[in-house]
Amino acid sequence: MERLIRKYRVNKDDKNSYRISIGLLKLINKFSKSKNSFTIIKQISDIFNIPQETVNLKFKKLLHGLMDYKSGKFKQVSSLSPVIFFKEIFKCVFLIITTFISFKKNKYKKYDFIIHGIEDKRSFERYEQLIKLFKSPLIISKKKLKFKTKKISTFYNKDIFYSTSRKQVNGKKLKIIVLYLKIIFITLRYNFNYIYFLNLILYSVLKNHKLFETRRGKYFMEDRFYNICPIRNYYFKKFGGILTSTPQKNILETSISSYISIDIFFSLADEKFSPRRIKDLGGNFKRIVPVGSFFLEQDWYKKVKDQKKISKIDILFTGLKPNDWLYINNINQQNNNLYKIWIKKIAKLYPHLSINIKNHGDLKENKFEEEFFKNTNVQILKNKSINASYGYINKSKLIFSLGSTTILESICMGKNGYFINPASNSKNFFYGMRNLDRISIKSLNQLKKIIHVHFALNNKVKVKKNQYCLKSDNVSKRVFNFFKNLND
Repeated sequence: MERLIRKYRVNKDDKNSYRISIGLLKLINKFSKSKNSFTIIKQISDIFNIPQETVNLKFKKLLHGLMDYKSGKFKQVSSLSPVIFFKEIFKCVFLIITTFISFKKNKYKKYDFIIHGIEDKRSFERYEQLIKLFKSPLIISKKKLKFKTKKISTFYNKDIFYSTSRKQVNGKKLKIIVLYLKIIFITLRYNFNYIYFLNLILYSVLKNHKLFETRRGKYFMEDRFYNICPIRNYYFKKFGGILTSTPQKNILETSISSYISIDIFFSLADEKFSPRRIKDLGGNFKRIVPVGSFFLEQDWYKKVKDQKKISKIDILFTGLKPNDWLYINNINQQNNNLYKIWIKKIAKLYPHLSINIKNHGDLKENKFEEEFFKNTNVQILKNKSINASYGYINKSKLIFSLGSTTILESICMGKNGYFINPASNSKNFFYGMRNLDRISIKSLNQLKKIIHVHFALNNKVKVKKNQYCLKSDNVSKRVFNFFKNLND
């Protein structure tokens, strides 16, 4: 089995990116059941009395995280590199030492709401309305938050820690050492970096036990659904937590949406296709609760509008961050290039229209685009609005994108938004998502027709907004009321 992982290569000529993702998950699921993988999973489960399915899910998420879509293969799985091997050995020695530096603490603090993953002021502001509705909230962050918050507790969850819970490691230290010796032997024998998985799983077990033993909560939320940790969720509930949850931040694109395991998934819209995709991609949930977009609530509904700074826009193309989705297969990269070609052709056909591109906020500049659209009526916008993309969407008549969630949010804002999906090839975004069919454009002719109908005939397409995104003026209250009603 180790050889299958080492030799695995994505077939980038396969036009079906959804099929590629499903095939990858099948391989990962099979590998997690192999003899050596099962040794790690079962013994961690036995030593710390954690359900095997929880450890197994963590193992699969870690392996999926090693997929490098640019090269189309798994990275760091071979143990032959001295740098990789000794780096993992150093980590394992450090983790073993921490099990001998333990503490005993009977006191703990209680919170009614814990949110994990707040890493800057903007992400805090996104959830500020929700956090303040609770009496005793706690923010857990990997970074030291520099801003001050009254009546809101914050905890800097350090990546490096120097002690573990005595209650957790008593009587287990020798078993941990023996397990490490066994896994080091297996790593060398099979030329597969099993120590990497053991290090990260053990780290997660020790850290999250200590975290929730001393900070106990009623309800838990993970900021980003793709950062869900099954071991973190397990310890939260082990120490009295009632429900874990996460909001939908993006369309459930296949390269980032695998193994979502959560009690409550707060979705953007009232539709049945995203829940199906969660299950198809190896995830599970107890309930889907449609609430709308936290981003739209914060940046548009809760902030002062600065629309005077923004000129009217006829057609707006919103961009995507070039993450793993772009490199799943060749057709995705071709579609990304085709998207720009279509924009240029539309600009030539409609020179009297104002056509703007609003790239993803993480893309600071794009010299290729600037040169490609030189001497056209296409303007590449730089964000000058405190309302982010929503300020520009509000001033636009038509909005298009390859796969940005802003299309769903623009429909919520009463705009006509469409996805560009040439020849229906963007399977990683849209396969099985039937609610998105009506707002997906498959050809340049279809794109021309929609523009003609909108501007020449002044017709707008009417859609059921709630199938795409709920009105997002009170997302925080919807989420809070959901938790509140559990107690009524």
